[in-house]
Amino acid sequence: MVRGMKTWRGVHFALMACLASGVGCRGPTGPRRDSPVTPGVLSPKQVDPKFAADWDAVRRAQEQDPGSDGVREAADKLLARQPPMNLRVAAVQAKAGYAYANGNDPEVVRFADEMLRAVEEAGGLEPSEQHLIVGLQRLRALALARSGDPGRALQQLNELALEQAIPEVELVIAQATAFDRAGKTPEAVLAYVRWRAQAPDGSADAAFARHRLSSLAPTLAPSQLEKLARQVSGTPAAECLLGFAGQPVAESGTSWVKLECVPAGSGQHIGILLPRTGRFAGLSDTHYAAALAAVRVLESGQGGMSVIWADSGSTPEEAQKAASGLLQQGVTTLIGPVGSKNVRAVAELAKGQAAVLVPGEGRGAAKGVAPSLEARGAVLVAYAKSRGTTKLAVLGPPSGYTRRVVGAMQREASKLGVQINFVEYPASETSFRKTLAPLLPGLRKGTGLVVVDRIKRAELVLRQLARDGLSPAKTLVLATGEGVGEENLKDAKGLFDGVAIAPVAWPDGETGFADFYRQQEGTGPDDQAWLVWRALSQAWRGEPGNSTPAAGIVIVEGGRLVLDPFNQQATLQPPE
Repeated sequence: MVRGMKTWRGVHFALMACLASGVGCRGPTGPRRDSPVTPGVLSPKQVDPKFAADWDAVRRAQEQDPGSDGVREAADKLLARQPPMNLRVAAVQAKAGYAYANGNDPEVVRFADEMLRAVEEAGGLEPSEQHLIVGLQRLRALALARSGDPGRALQQLNELALEQAIPEVELVIAQATAFDRAGKTPEAVLAYVRWRAQAPDGSADAAFARHRLSSLAPTLAPSQLEKLARQVSGTPAAECLLGFAGQPVAESGTSWVKLECVPAGSGQHIGILLPRTGRFAGLSDTHYAAALAAVRVLESGQGGMSVIWADSGSTPEEAQKAASGLLQQGVTTLIGPVGSKNVRAVAELAKGQAAVLVPGEGRGAAKGVAPSLEARGAVLVAYAKSRGTTKLAVLGPPSGYTRRVVGAMQREASKLGVQINFVEYPASETSFRKTLAPLLPGLRKGTGLVVVDRIKRAELVLRQLARDGLSPAKTLVLATGEGVGEENLKDAKGLFDGVAIAPVAWPDGETGFADFYRQQEGTGPDDQAWLVWRALSQAWRGEPGNSTPAAGIVIVEGGRLVLDPFNQQATLQPPE
């Protein structure tokens, strides 16, 4: 959990639940203050003057950020003074809100259960303070819906709805998530379509509800969809369900229904294979966030398409099973999965049925949207030569990744008359003082330095260089920069300025995608996010794999990645 980082309105709620259920979705990044599903700030009607200052500290901390450590600390301080019961409930509600905002749902449920039991044993609260009890009950139900017992969540949500103690939009979001997690597909479809009907067009809420609908609705028979439509008769939600059932949508119908409620086999369908489980699962959070932002940009220009998600797992068997399900739903392009063996397995299965486009390097019949590692290694050498540097010290850990990059660098260097000195360091290395010490004399005399590793490891190298009195302003520093993005460059506080990187992907001038992604995540897209944008935008245009960019050089300037003029001058062809 990265506290304080923004995410999509109600989508934060549903995506946390997806993590627990195994549904293909992205994970938590923190609450947005404009979310319809937020912890909320509840104040007691009466405050004992002896505790007023401590309660005021809790209230201020909540209003500033319900998920900040200051809320928990202020609440604990108040509780330690044994305040009256209404203040105890308010303080515990604040702690439960803190836990909820940070994705700790079991703690939300425990706080609520213990406090509500204590109130009951004490004979309850005054009628004027009942809103505090309802606030705890609400948070408990939301936490249960998100990642706890979905059956218990639905029961408690029903009780809150009967008492009109939960906002309609919040109720629908929580019910959709709980039904989805409980495997109650018809109920989930009805809740998701109601959610979509309430969400503003172009919002992230609309995007998420639409994507779950596009996955779940095609699994229901037309008669089931028609039965659900009768429950919301005369509404856009009913129009949408009937559209999925195969009935024509009237030209005078609601605009989003005409664009989005398309049954399988109609229009263009794109399947995204996300590794929600297994060793590649860490990548799916970024991939999902990027796909949502990309769809928001793309659907504004061309509708009539749907994007369907599936957990590809991290093995060839799991990837093929997920791909098979997507193919049965009529997808024309599969984006993903991750891992070369998984890609080959999916490409073999999809042959003749759908194009396979990888948000990375291509493999066999599967096309890619990223330059190869070999091309990136070669372009680093060509760039160094263009800067008049004929000696390079290359650092990297022992791995197949390093061998591919360094091998390409050595081949290019032999053609261009550049000397390569490769120095291997342990994969767990965190201090580069000893590694760099024998290289310093050469670096001070014009030898360039190349780091073949993730951007975070390159940062450790740069910090050691700075301690040794060197910087990119004095020494040519290059990197492959895996994982490079706005956030880690900003965190480095100027350390990377002047570094030349040959990344797997970089900003392509599509400000719409970057703007939507930043709105969702609170920071700009990294290289993995840009790969997803490239793949999805090609598939959306019906041109999957038609253009794979050559490797390029970007320079870090003020925490931003800027294309170097070298790219227009270079004639280097990406090696196979």
